Parts: sequence; structure tokens; C-alpha cells
Amino acid sequence: MKITPIILAGGIGTRLWPISRKSFSKQFSSIFSEHSLLQNAALRVNEKNFNSPIVVCNEDQRFLVNSQLNDIDIKAKIILEPEGKNTAAAVGLAANEVEKDSIMLVMSSDAFIGDKDEFIKAVKNAS
Repeated sequence: MKITPIILAGGIGTRLWPISRKSFSKQFSSIFSEHSLLQNAALRVNEKNFNSPIVVCNEDQRFLVNSQLNDIDIKAKIILEPEGKNTAAAVGLAANEVEKDSIMLVMSSDAFIGDKDEFIKAVKNAS
């Protein structure tokens, strides 16, 4: 059974100023590597056991999300939050798009995970 990653990317840029701002939240910054945190999240699940990711963001971020994913050649479905209502609402919105026979993996776009192999192993063990 494949896993569908849900990447939550709707942050509003208030917690890591001056790196993170309303117009450029931290998930779009390249803090730990050459890729942004969002790109690292998408690359982490870019393997055979995963379906294409679903990214949830707001209207102001959709072009930046699309651009950053195109830069790393990852195709994702982008869902726009009509209004920021925190994590549960974003997950519920994305859950409607997950295939019936798929496991849903909810991920933050701004988490640092240093060991991709250990992450994949943990996800597989949990599923």
C-alpha cells in the first residue's frame, strides 16, 4: 500500500524573524542545505513507496510552492486553504484528496530531519 504525503506549508512567517517573514516564510528558506525546508520535505518522500505529495498552503504562497517544487522536479497537488485555520483544518482539507487505499502521512514543511534513511525506515515501520 502506498503512502500519500501531506506537506503542510501554510506558515505565516512570524516565528523566525528576520529569516522568516510574511512574504517569505521559513519553509521557503535554505537554512540547513542548498534546498529549502519545503524542498527537503518533498525530497524526503520522493521514492517508490510514496505517491506524489499533496501540499497545503495559502493563496499568497502557491506560486512560491510551485516554483520551489519545479526546481527539484517534483510534481505535487497544491491545495489552497481558503483561510488559515491551523493544522486540523489543513489536514482535513487534504484528506479529501487522498486515494481511498492509501495511507496518509502528515508532514510539516519546515521540520529539519537530518537522516532521510531513518525517517523512511520509521515511516515504513509505522505503516
